Amino acid sequence: MPTPLVIVERGSAALVYANRAASRFASAFAPDAILYDERGGRVGREALPHVVAAAGHSFDRRVLELRDQHAWLMFHAHVLEAFAVLTFDDVTALHDVHAELRDAISTRDEVVSMASHELRSPIGALALVVEQVLRKAKNQALDDIARLAEIGTRQVKRLTVLVGNLLDVSRLRAGRFEIDREKCDLAAIVRDAAGSLEDQARHGGGAGMVIEADTPIVGEWDAMRMDQVVVNLVTNSIKYGQGTPICVRLTRDGDSAVLVVEDCGPGIEPEHQQRIFEPFQRATDTAKAHSLGLGLYIVNEIVKAHGGTIDVESRPGFTRFTVTLPIQMS
Repeated sequence: MPTPLVIVERGSAALVYANRAASRFASAFAPDAILYDERGGRVGREALPHVVAAAGHSFDRRVLELRDQHAWLMFHAHVLEAFAVLTFDDVTALHDVHAELRDAISTRDEVVSMASHELRSPIGALALVVEQVLRKAKNQALDDIARLAEIGTRQVKRLTVLVGNLLDVSRLRAGRFEIDREKCDLAAIVRDAAGSLEDQARHGGGAGMVIEADTPIVGEWDAMRMDQVVVNLVTNSIKYGQGTPICVRLTRDGDSAVLVVEDCGPGIEPEHQQRIFEPFQRATDTAKAHSLGLGLYIVNEIVKAHGGTIDVESRPGFTRFTVTLPIQMS
């Protein structure tokens, strides 16, 4: 029969018979069998399936890991007068699918939780701004209205980035992430993208930003995606740089364009530098650093799609991201 079958003696748990299908997993019912439960804990001898059955206890659908063979087995036991009969199924593939589904659900829940936190802040700020604009408009306080409109615009930009990042992750996971190359001046893109964040860099007493991208560098890039690269990198420096000066610099090195974004914040721990370009990872685990952990992941994917690379250099008081992009022309 194709189903693995084992017969053990009641009381002693001595092996009486094992069919050919069961012989593939002989270590699962050996006297010194090593099995693990679904929480990763090693099963004691008295809890081994054949020992439990030999003690007179029938059971059904007990799933355990036979780690030395990288297999998950589902055991069934039926107790007779002098013997106990065990059958089991190799459910490794099914278990792996379940594990992937659990991870996906956990990731989904984490994203929803973080997205809710991230979106709540700008939405709340916008609601407050709109309320104040209405009040000021009634009193015709034009200067105050202009200031509130600037705050509202800043929050709209935050929402746009957040929603865009979430959509891009969906596209990346579904394999539908594309770039649309066109002839453009990368220096102009960098100046416009970084310049749109200067007020945000000064907000709350920040030291502001220096932008060095005066020399035109013309090539074929996806202009919208390049804007996104700059915005995500600068936003990251604003978030983690703790108000220190930010420098955005674009230069040409042979046939490559080199974009550098620097800040003088607390830096990124070496162990975190290896994973910050992965989805849902953040440069710090501090409670104040609420973030979806998507910005750098998306930057990395955009840069790779353009045939480029991104590197990070960081130590206490200094962090530098360097993007190197080949200059392509048709």
